[in-house]
Amino acid sequence: MKRLDCSLFHSLAQRARENPRKQHIDEFHSSTDGTIRRLLHALEPDGYIRPFASHGTDKMLLCVQGKFLVATFTPDNTIDDISILGSDLHCRGAEIPSGTFHSVLALEPSSILYESHYGKPQRFTEAPWAPEHSDREGAKAFLQRIILANSREQVLSHLLNHGMMERYYDHKTPTRTAEEAAAALNVNVSQIAKSIVLSDDTAQCIIVVLPGDRRIDMGKVRQHFGHRFTMASPERTLAATGFLAGSVSPFALLGALPIYADISLKSHPEIFPAAGGINNGFRTSFHELTTLLGLRKCDFARDTQGA
Repeated sequence: MKRLDCSLFHSLAQRARENPRKQHIDEFHSSTDGTIRRLLHALEPDGYIRPFASHGTDKMLLCVQGKFLVATFTPDNTIDDISILGSDLHCRGAEIPSGTFHSVLALEPSSILYESHYGKPQRFTEAPWAPEHSDREGAKAFLQRIILANSREQVLSHLLNHGMMERYYDHKTPTRTAEEAAAALNVNVSQIAKSIVLSDDTAQCIIVVLPGDRRIDMGKVRQHFGHRFTMASPERTLAATGFLAGSVSPFALLGALPIYADISLKSHPEIFPAAGGINNGFRTSFHELTTLLGLRKCDFARDTQGA
């Protein structure tokens, strides 16, 4: 009997971290002829799987540890479908039809995927439009494109469910800072509601939404919670929220995180949070964030002049 236990997962994750390509595959079927092929695929967030299509049979993917984003593509490089798989999420597995271009990326460290399909080793075709494994910058940009497409889709679904789609907008160019977003909307920087992810020593995260011209007073945060928080790294932000740093929205998160809206946002009748991208957002108000969307009120901001 071969057990798929935590010690095995730990070993596979360690091998993936040590691999320059940040992944490791462990096959454990006894034969490749006429059997169900079974393997475990350990993948780190900075690992890249070039999109490919397997031919001859469908395959089953099941997340046994961590979180993954699975994307399928049309032959001309259009993202066709996206799903997040997580060992503790609502969706834990997906079936990929034969001949479908697809890629998988890890959203948190030590993520492990179980894969199975019938028969001999599959013939596969790599997507000619996808970056080569040697093109690190191209691969990074490609992975970010998939993440942004998923986060935008999740936010749009949330806005639709709350009857807020008419508040959504796209910018023609990226708005990576509060100043750029304010200029694109022709509003004050203080009307841009930025979402900041904080993490404590146990990797528990919270989100604080505050005006674009304010910074968080970590002393206030520590006094409120009784222990220290720091700014979450981009890697931790992605793992906790499903969003890239700089595109975090105050809803449609991967998990149930505490989200706080700073009372300094009340100074404007309209505010503009991000909507899961680097060039989009939606119009709302402090009252709406704390009633309809259920954010908790807080007083964690300090003036930028005191930074």
